[in-house]
Amino acid sequence: MVYCNVLKDNKAEIEQSGGKMSRLEQLEPYFASIIWGSVKIDLNEEALKEYKEWIATNFGSGALGMLERDEKLIKDDLKGCFEFLMPPKEKVNEFLYEFCKRHNISIESMQKAGHNLVAPAQQ
Repeated sequence: MVYCNVLKDNKAEIEQSGGKMSRLEQLEPYFASIIWGSVKIDLNEEALKEYKEWIATNFGSGALGMLERDEKLIKDDLKGCFEFLMPPKEKVNEFLYEFCKRHNISIESMQKAGHNLVAPAQQ
C-alpha cells in the first residue's frame, strides 16, 4: 500500500512523463515492486491484470516487460517481507521424512513421486 501511495503522491510527475518510463527512473522500483509483491501474495488476478494493462497502455509493453523481469528494481524492504515465509528446504525435508515414518510411507515411494527426500542426517 505504501508503494501505491508513493505513486499517487507523484501523480503529476507520472502524467508529465509523457508515457516515457525513462523519465520516471526513481519511481520504477515502486511500479515493479507492486507487480512483484502482488504475485507473491496471489493478489486478485483481475486487479493485477488491470494494473499491468494500465502500465502497458501508458508506457508501452517494453516498460511492462522490464518492470516484470528486472529483479534489481524490487525494493529490498519488500523482498525482506517474503524472505522467511517458506521454511528452509532442510525443514521441509525433515517434516516430510517424519511424516513418512509416522504413516509407514516408504522413502522410495516418495522419491518415485518426485520428492527429493533424504534422511535428515544425510542432508
